[in-house]
Amino acid sequence: MILETSGLTKNFGSVKAVRNLSLQVEAGQVYGMLGPNGSGKTTTLGMLLGVTMPTAGEYRWFGKPGDHRARKRIGAILEMPVFYPYMTATQNLKITAMIKEVDESRIPEVLELVDLHKRADDKFKSFSLGMKQRLAIAAAFLANPEVMILDEPTNGLDPMGIADIRALIRKIASMGKTIILASHLLDEVQKVCSHFCVLQQGDLIYQGSVEDDFSEETIITLEAADMELLSTTLEGLPTIQRIVREGNRFEATCEQNVNAHDLNKELGEKGIYLSHLSVKKRSLEEQFLKILENAETV
Repeated sequence: MILETSGLTKNFGSVKAVRNLSLQVEAGQVYGMLGPNGSGKTTTLGMLLGVTMPTAGEYRWFGKPGDHRARKRIGAILEMPVFYPYMTATQNLKITAMIKEVDESRIPEVLELVDLHKRADDKFKSFSLGMKQRLAIAAAFLANPEVMILDEPTNGLDPMGIADIRALIRKIASMGKTIILASHLLDEVQKVCSHFCVLQQGDLIYQGSVEDDFSEETIITLEAADMELLSTTLEGLPTIQRIVREGNRFEATCEQNVNAHDLNKELGEKGIYLSHLSVKKRSLEEQFLKILENAETV
C-alpha cells in the first residue's frame, strides 16, 4: 500500500475542514480526489505532506508513519508554481536541484518529459500558464519520485493547456508512478484517473474505481413478445453488462461501442423480433449526482 489514512481529521477552530478520512491508494494508481472548492482536498494533501498538522487520526506512506524520509520519495505541487521570472527554465531547475540535493544531469531529461526541452534557455516570464505548470511538474519530478501529488493541475488553463497536462499525467503514470491529484472537475478525474474518492464538506462520501463507476454507459430498452427468450439471449451476449426488468421491458446496460441497429439485427437472427427498442446514454454527471444522492440518504 502506497498511502493509507485512518480517521484523518483537521479542524480550524470551529470549522471542520476534514472529518475522519480513511482511504487507501495502491501502487500504480492514478487516484483522484474529487470535490468542490471547500470540500477538504487541499487540506488533506497538506496533511499528507506534513505542511498541515492533523487534529486527529494518522496516515502512513509506504506502510510506515509519514516523515521526512517518506516525503523524499514524493514529488508535489500544492500551489501555483513559483520560479524566478528573469531566469531560464534550466537555471530555475538548477536551483531546485540544489535545494533537493539532486544531480543537475537530470534536468535535460525532465525538460524533455514535459516537452520544454526546446524552451530550456527561455526565461520563465515568457512562458504561458500551461508551460509554467509543466515546468513545476518537471521540478517535482527532478528527484525521480515514486509518487506525484498534484493539486488542481489544470486550474486556470485553456483547453490546449488542459490537454497537455492530462497527456503528461498519463505519460508519468505509464512509467509506473503513483499519482494523487485533487480536482473539482469530474471530466478531469474520468479522463486521467484509475481510482477516485469524493469529498463533500470534509467528509469522504465515496471511494471506487473510475472504470466501474464513471464509464459512460449505453442503456438500451427492449421489449419482445417472448420476454423470457429475450432475457436468456441478452444474458448470453458478451456486450451486455447487466439487465434489469422495468415493468414490461428490459433495460440492458451495454458496452460503449454497442450499436442498437446491430443488436436488433443479432436478436432477429436468433428469432427474437422486438416490439420496442430505444437507446439513451447515462452521462457522467448523472452517475456522479447519483453518488451524491446516495450519500445524502445514508
